[in-house]
Amino acid sequence: PAFPIIALCLFHQSRSFPDVLDELVPAARGGEAVKWFTEAAKHKDVASQYLLGHIYANGLGVSRDLRRAHMWFSLAAGNNMEKAEVARTALEEKMSVGEISSAKDLAEEWLKAQD
Repeated sequence: PAFPIIALCLFHQSRSFPDVLDELVPAARGGEAVKWFTEAAKHKDVASQYLLGHIYANGLGVSRDLRRAHMWFSLAAGNNMEKAEVARTALEEKMSVGEISSAKDLAEEWLKAQD
């Protein structure tokens, strides 16, 4: 239960994302990160959306899924997080047009489900 609070505090400090990610890796590999960040993302927590993008892009505790990573980066970018937009753009270089289109559909479905 304390995991999301600790993770978000680490993320919001002035430390770099790779440093924070290194600390989250053990929990992410156990699947706890996805559970807690997804719950926070349901409540429009932009940092959680962004971290989920990195978790899926790197396969930390989940199967690597570029479409789902793109979805999370898109949701965070839609909430005015510039670094999520940068991450999404970088990710698109590794994806096909079809994968990008599918990822956009996933983001739309997520938003509809949260209304």
